[in-house]
Amino acid sequence: MELRRHLPSRAPRGAAAAVHRPGRDRRQGRRRVPPGRLPRRQPARRQRSRCPGEDPRRRPRRRAAPRRRAERRPPGHAARADPSPATWTAETPNLYRVDVTLHAGTFAPSGHTLTQRFGFRTFELRRGDGLYLNGRRIVLKGVNRHSFWPETGRTLSPERHREDIRLMKEANMNAVRMSHYPPDAEFLDLCDEAGLYVLDELGGWQGHYDTPTGRRLIAQMVARDVNHPSILFWDNGNEGGWNTENDDEFAKHDPQSRPVLHPGPLSPPFAFRGMNTRHYREYDETAKFTDGPEIFMPTEFLHGLFDGGHGAGLDDFWPLMSEKPHAAGGFLWSWVDEAVARTDENDRLDARRDLAPDGMLGPHHEKEGSFYAVREIWSPVQIPLRELPADFAGALPVRNRYDFLNLSTVTFEWRLMKFAPPGAPSSTAPCSPSAASPARTSPRAPTANSSSPSPPTGAKPTPCSSPRPTRASASSGPGPGAGSPAPRRSASHRRRRARSRWRRTARRSSSPRAATPCDSRAPPAASSRSNATRTPCRSAMAPASSPIAATSACCSRSRPRPAGS
Repeated sequence: MELRRHLPSRAPRGAAAAVHRPGRDRRQGRRRVPPGRLPRRQPARRQRSRCPGEDPRRRPRRRAAPRRRAERRPPGHAARADPSPATWTAETPNLYRVDVTLHAGTFAPSGHTLTQRFGFRTFELRRGDGLYLNGRRIVLKGVNRHSFWPETGRTLSPERHREDIRLMKEANMNAVRMSHYPPDAEFLDLCDEAGLYVLDELGGWQGHYDTPTGRRLIAQMVARDVNHPSILFWDNGNEGGWNTENDDEFAKHDPQSRPVLHPGPLSPPFAFRGMNTRHYREYDETAKFTDGPEIFMPTEFLHGLFDGGHGAGLDDFWPLMSEKPHAAGGFLWSWVDEAVARTDENDRLDARRDLAPDGMLGPHHEKEGSFYAVREIWSPVQIPLRELPADFAGALPVRNRYDFLNLSTVTFEWRLMKFAPPGAPSSTAPCSPSAASPARTSPRAPTANSSSPSPPTGAKPTPCSSPRPTRASASSGPGPGAGSPAPRRSASHRRRRARSRWRRTARRSSSPRAATPCDSRAPPAASSRSNATRTPCRSAMAPASSPIAATSACCSRSRPRPAGS
């Protein structure tokens, strides 16, 4: 189809030089109009009137371009998208919200609105290299989680989900594996919000679904969870419980084409699509696998029950699993001890002997020793010194274990403390009587096995002013009634005891004896009627069963606590 040009029969005045008809000679200095393009009209120039006496050669001043009016958006209309949005990571979980509305029509007579949060991120599995999020290499520090609570079983509330994630972040974890079924949708929402990488797993344990059933379940799981930025992998079953005919089924419903894992293969081939996820390998095998060629990331390692606790060998394994060139981290087994509250046995927690207590938390999220060990080893701020050098001047090397952040985003404090070596005597010197206080004997004589040293001759006396102890701590040594609160006496009984103490004090004031190291406080005046019990002070550093504490050989500067508090 040929485009014909429609030219005016007569050009407007002042624009004749701008109109060029085809067929004119170019040698006359006139340019032909390219075929298929209309000539551009030049508006006629207006003659500006000049003031009397104005120089005709003066060029007219151009007017400033009018300001652009602010763009007005209708109410509820979203602002223009930022060309470089904030990306999502476990350390910076930046989220955005999208509202999708289906107006009333054939499919939705009353309309429908869906609101969902999402994040911008990229994820790559670079074979023979590692895992890359937003172009940076990451290491997964994760744990296997069962959805379980003693009183409700696998039915959990959002508060339980939030508590799980809070404790995982407190333990310096950045990943969690859903073992061995997809979690509640609320849990994935909280992982997006708090920042946790997720391995979303198709149900199955040692067996697998048939092909039609597996495909139906995969389609439902991916359709529900596909928009969560926290999900990095799809797990096709667990430990031999996968159907290889369904490995390519995940990508049919996932626009991101996330990698698919075979967690813990029990038989060859042990590597699948560039990933080695074998479970519970010994140290020598772990060192071998972390050298490649596949990426080594065990989806289960260091069994909390059979390996003696998660923290028992983590400090030895983790340098291999985090720093070797083909290592990508791993997932501990497991998060909590699964136990059922037996209502038929007065709510006794039944963990089926030793088959379920394999977590780092108790059934009701009680922190066990492994929790603190894992938190220390996986801390993002590491001090690589094992012991201080002889020329230590106060400078400590600090290692940043964050994947995206630097240490300007955190604050921490440190103290330099010196502890006595095992078996060394207590560094707290026994108290000697004050120079301004007359000597006074202890109301309780030392026991036969007392090893308290006496004050050296000529030593400068050190004042010791222990506060008045409570009645519950009036007995500091072993014996009947030690540590139990004194019974409440009547007023007349207390008055008789006070008079008796006053008479004994008046008789002793004439002939004082040397003070023992335990009691160096100044005695009250002979005329005072003090009813305060004189109690030897207890050592603040020795345990209650030690000879020092039993004989009260040292004064404490703080109020002693009642026994059992």
